[in-house]
Amino acid sequence: MSESHPDRAVENEVLSRHVNEAIFDRETSLAGQDVPSVAFLCECARAHCTSSLPLAPHEWERLHASPRWFVVLPGHEDPALERVVEKHSSYVVVEKDLSDGEGGQPSGH
Repeated sequence: MSESHPDRAVENEVLSRHVNEAIFDRETSLAGQDVPSVAFLCECARAHCTSSLPLAPHEWERLHASPRWFVVLPGHEDPALERVVEKHSSYVVVEKDLSDGEGGQPSGH
């Protein structure tokens, strides 16, 4: 299956989101929201991306208020599959349309 296949792309993003939720829960349970930054996984659609990006826990939580938003590294966005919502120097927030019956919709925080 092609890496750009839309179903596979959504699966990759959702999997990264679930891992990041576990990272968020672990880090905030140990240090609370006061930890300056946490290394979260890039939530891009690339099957083999293992890059990380630092975000403060409160910022990660804000960005994931919508289950359709994903945080990716600059250059990892895919305009064929998502639209850019916010651009920052160290990350980009993209929005996916997960309403087409995809299983595994992220829970959000």
